[in-house]
Amino acid sequence: MARCKELEGLRDRFTGYVEAILELNSQLPTANRVDCSPAVKAFDDVYFEIRATETSIKTRFEGNAVHTPEVKLPPLNVPVWSGQIETFPNWFSLFKSVVHCGPYSNRVKFSYLRSLVSGPPLALISHLDLSDQNYEVAFHAIESRYASRRILATHYANKLLDFKSFSSDTLNDLHNFLNVFDTSYRAYLNVNVPDHADFFVFQCALRCLPIGLRTLFERDNDTTEIPTFDQLMRFIRDQCRIKELMSTSTTPTSKTEKFCKITPHKFTQRAPTTLLVTPSTNNERSESSDQQNVSRSTQQRCPVCSNDHSLYKCPKYLSLSPGER
Repeated sequence: MARCKELEGLRDRFTGYVEAILELNSQLPTANRVDCSPAVKAFDDVYFEIRATETSIKTRFEGNAVHTPEVKLPPLNVPVWSGQIETFPNWFSLFKSVVHCGPYSNRVKFSYLRSLVSGPPLALISHLDLSDQNYEVAFHAIESRYASRRILATHYANKLLDFKSFSSDTLNDLHNFLNVFDTSYRAYLNVNVPDHADFFVFQCALRCLPIGLRTLFERDNDTTEIPTFDQLMRFIRDQCRIKELMSTSTTPTSKTEKFCKITPHKFTQRAPTTLLVTPSTNNERSESSDQQNVSRSTQQRCPVCSNDHSLYKCPKYLSLSPGER
């Protein structure tokens, strides 16, 4: 019983060793990482067995009612994550190793998860009640939002594409260059995408499109997690075909009707005149009547058939179509 007092100290030391190993694992390739889960499970089994035995002995000698003692959970050296994409893989791997795969109830895991996130990730799960069932909901919400392969690959590719050239070669500039290209490029290669070169060219092309066209492309490819360059090119060809069809269907006809512009006749007021009538002889009257008859016959001659009738009475004219008239 006396040595049970040292149990908490031993567990704190063991937890510190495990967390140090996990932190080193996050910096190593997957093949070289050390799996601490069996050791953690074996230690926790012995720890809780000793605690249960200690409680049983105490209740037997003290005659107290049987109760379940509250075991104080040790603090974890997992950093608080506030939503930075570049630090998510290391933090998520450490959280899964220490908490998610640890020997804790889902309620305790959910409590750890809330305490280890802040900012947008915390807002994503803060509306969920602290219960065993909601832990899986919260865990998958964090995983689906931030563990997307495309989000990570896009983040690292944009860091390379957004880098601005520097005019000087100072030590600070060179370090900044290495931090962006060396670190980001290696992190980009570690993202599990089918073809890193194809996705990089795809991202270069996608950035050149306007936001409306990019939104339409994402809607058409919502079932594809990692789109390819060929998919983007097929989408652009389809957009060209659609615009060509729309421009053809809306082209106005080349034939246009010509209308004659009729301007009204302007009448001017003449000065008053005096009509002088002189008597005429019979010969003059006959000559004037003959001239009137000639002028009347000339005015009534049809311009279509040259007969002595008006145009609207001409049979040949009336037999023509409206366009020929």
